Amino acid sequence: MTFDYTGLRDNTVEPLIAQFGKAATLTQPGVATGPEYDPTPGAPTEYAVMVVERRFSMADKAGTLVQEDDRMFLMSTANDPVTDLKGALTLGGDTLQVINLEPLKPGLVVMLWRVHCRK
Repeated sequence: MTFDYTGLRDNTVEPLIAQFGKAATLTQPGVATGPEYDPTPGAPTEYAVMVVERRFSMADKAGTLVQEDDRMFLMSTANDPVTDLKGALTLGGDTLQVINLEPLKPGLVVMLWRVHCRK
């Protein structure tokens, strides 16, 4: 028997992020069209998301590519943002480049996204 994480996400994770998080905008690049040698970039798509900022632990920093001013966010799955490493996160007037994006997915359900950003 498999535990259904949907209820945990919808009844616990999402309300906590909504209560303690900040509004942000995740911008994903548009899909390129045209020939491979001369693609035309598509219009970017913006998603309204909620994020909670957290600090990198010493274990996160040790032996990795995390730089001093990098920032880490836990991002809600609400609004079903398309997740791509080529995005940007805008929060409080700062636009940050998405460096790494990984789901927290203990089962088949994505509970939230861990987003590593850089200015």
